[in-house]
Amino acid sequence: MVDYRAVVEVKSPYLSPIYHKDYEKYSDTLKIELKRHLSAMKNDRVILTDALKWEFYNKSNGLVPVQTFRLYDLSRSKWEWKTEYILRDDITNEFKELKEFLKRFINKEV
Repeated sequence: MVDYRAVVEVKSPYLSPIYHKDYEKYSDTLKIELKRHLSAMKNDRVILTDALKWEFYNKSNGLVPVQTFRLYDLSRSKWEWKTEYILRDDITNEFKELKEFLKRFINKEV
């Protein structure tokens, strides 16, 4: 028996970026993909990411993310990793929050 936790939809930050858009402005194609994933019989959760932005969806919220994490800064319309993520031996609070939320989301605690 397979225990489905979530579908992970990964987009390229160069070819199909999501980091610079609000979820309302995603392409119709992406919205259709998300709806299809959320309508599956054995799955009710989707993680959408382009590595810069992470969004978490569940069936009850539909196409409105339950939570969003942004791991970048926009300067002059070009993305850059948030400087606090570059620290060698330190993991920032926001990254820790993403990691903890991901665990809770996968375990259906959120």
